Amino acid sequence: MHPASTARNPAIDGLRGIAILAVLCWHAFAIHLVSTFPSLAGPLSLLWSGVDLFFVLSGFLIGSILLANATARNYFQVFYARRAARILPLYAIVIGLSIWLAVDENTWVLVFFVQNIQWSVQERFGHGVVGVTWSLAVEEQFYLVLPPLIRFLPTKYLPATLVLLIGLAPALRTALWLSGHDMPAYLLLPCRMDSLFAGVLAAWFLSSDHRRALIKRNRTGLKVLTGVFVLGLWGLASAELTIFSPLMVSVGYTFIAAVYVLVLVLVVTSQRPFPTLLLPLSWVGIGAYSLYLFHLPLAVYWPKILFEGASVAEGFGSYIAALAFIAFVAWWLIERPLIKFVRKALPYEQQDPQVPTILTPELMPQPMR
Repeated sequence: MHPASTARNPAIDGLRGIAILAVLCWHAFAIHLVSTFPSLAGPLSLLWSGVDLFFVLSGFLIGSILLANATARNYFQVFYARRAARILPLYAIVIGLSIWLAVDENTWVLVFFVQNIQWSVQERFGHGVVGVTWSLAVEEQFYLVLPPLIRFLPTKYLPATLVLLIGLAPALRTALWLSGHDMPAYLLLPCRMDSLFAGVLAAWFLSSDHRRALIKRNRTGLKVLTGVFVLGLWGLASAELTIFSPLMVSVGYTFIAAVYVLVLVLVVTSQRPFPTLLLPLSWVGIGAYSLYLFHLPLAVYWPKILFEGASVAEGFGSYIAALAFIAFVAWWLIERPLIKFVRKALPYEQQDPQVPTILTPELMPQPMR
């Protein structure tokens, strides 16, 4: 896809759809499903890793955009202005909602995107209304690191640096776990940067015509390798490991990121048209940001309002309808108009031919988590 294209990539949106559906199911329905169908405990045990897929996608998309515009005169101004326009409006609604509901969380911590740091020190997750924003904080902190890295680091050193950062994350997690600190190993950027930088590494690899041709020539081998890794992922699921299991904390997150990167590379390099039957999955992916931000607050309060304390699973239909309505309104009235406006108002001013990319700049990453 040409960098100047404004078309969305339905395959990437489809992966977003898978990620948000996994997270939504994990938070709202997994416990109910396992209690009803105990045999599903294994397959459902890794649904939480939808957030890791979000991290990989974000690293890939942000990395592709930055690599394609690394020498733009207004590189930093455009990137941060676009990110602010993309993220802050809906996030401000969440903060406002938390204030209105008198949620017991420090508002300024949320405003400055450091809640993951506070919660890791306090060894807890956040309140349900704002709990999912820990991953958004991780990504905002990632945005402070990656742009200068790509701008100022000589290109020849970038892949080795990315591999080093990816390898550093499991080492840090293991050290924290051995010292008795589980929550920081899950919530902090240095401990979760393997997924993000793995996505960036994929973006770098696919930014070269030569390397893309290499993928094309060896696609069968890549499919076999991906299949082997997916079987390994199934093994992790069968073991029903928790997010704090020693194997998961040490190398598990990194392995999951590797699986998602392989799947991503296969998907974005496919020459086949996106299947029409999977378009609904892409539509879900388009609304992934609002679905991610609002699915848990709605899960917390929707049953209390309509079902006199019944579980979300018992009010499944109305919950999904309400969540879909919120996402639809958020996309058409807030997200889509702002994306179009900032892209038109803030173009990158190129001064040199850029790194080739298969990514369309229209694909603004949707943070989670």
